Amino acid sequence: MRAVVTEIRTVETMAAIRADWDALLSRCLGYGFAQTPIYAEVAAATVLRRGQAVYLIAVHADGQLRGLWPVSIRVSLFKELRPLSCGSFEEYSGPLLDDEYAAEASAALLDAASRLPAQILRVQSIASTTPFAEALAALEAPGRHVGNIDGFSASLHRFATWEEYAAQVSKSYLADLRRRMRRLRELGPVEMGWCKTPREAETIIRWIWEKKRAWAKKRRIDTPYIWSDDAMQFFIELARRVDLSTLPLVCFLKLDGAPVAGEINLVGGRAVESFFAAFDEAFARFAPGKLLIEDRFRWAIARGLDFDFRILAAEYKAALSDTVTAYTTTDIYLTPRGAAWAPHFRTARQVARSALRAPGKAFSLLSRPAGPQR
Repeated sequence: MRAVVTEIRTVETMAAIRADWDALLSRCLGYGFAQTPIYAEVAAATVLRRGQAVYLIAVHADGQLRGLWPVSIRVSLFKELRPLSCGSFEEYSGPLLDDEYAAEASAALLDAASRLPAQILRVQSIASTTPFAEALAALEAPGRHVGNIDGFSASLHRFATWEEYAAQVSKSYLADLRRRMRRLRELGPVEMGWCKTPREAETIIRWIWEKKRAWAKKRRIDTPYIWSDDAMQFFIELARRVDLSTLPLVCFLKLDGAPVAGEINLVGGRAVESFFAAFDEAFARFAPGKLLIEDRFRWAIARGLDFDFRILAAEYKAALSDTVTAYTTTDIYLTPRGAAWAPHFRTARQVARSALRAPGKAFSLLSRPAGPQR
């Protein structure tokens, strides 16, 4: 099984394979929204406007598309090959794979990716027990760096109704939510739901970024996509392109018509991903984020979907999750130059960010070896 690489020069070229892409989605029931054609097309348009290269890596077998991986090459100090992204590079970044051909297609896709004109291949948030993770670990290269992190999710499809789910949740947790909601309603009418129009979605998306930036500034966090408009504009454009009546994207909690919490969700074949959220810290005592999660849980259960809190540990995630999944983010150094210099660049970047937030931690990072892991 071999992969075919197509350089994408216009979004129309990518749209031309939409029928085959949709057919592959129908055979991959666990697909994520970030693996859909519409998501990739909006991401590709952003990358192409910057003059960067976009490629589609495809594997066919028995006359059908069996694996597909849209990627791009970003040029900074190194030529870095990454799966297409909204700009945050926090999506689950594995390829779309036909389950029946997953192992063979994974190896073929990675072999083709390793031959593209890049020095580093970065693949983030890959579930460690998947065929793609195994193929990634087996890929021969001059060096690599692997990071590990846990993700949390709730298997809500097991429950027919919200009441059935609530029966096995901590009674004190639910009672606390009821109390906080009552107190919030004492201040005015409360509304929760999905944005129904692109204009409404844009308003909430811009509000989410405003609040996230205020939160990050207070904590001296310099995560690039929070401070750049690229990811924000990506989701604004995505909200214009999708049918929000059938594929919701942005949810909100409002008090007296004004946002108190908002969240971007990625609805896939089997789960709702909680992708990017913010709340007004002036209302923290009402736990608006948790109230919004309950509303999303109710929505997911009604549609037989799970809820994915994604990576990073948090007390509320642990309390509501029944599944913990190990994920890896891997930097594959495809060339000797990448293997020699990229680890030092990564360490320097970590030191700079740590110095901004906690100077003492920066000195501890300097003492770590920066060489590639074999």
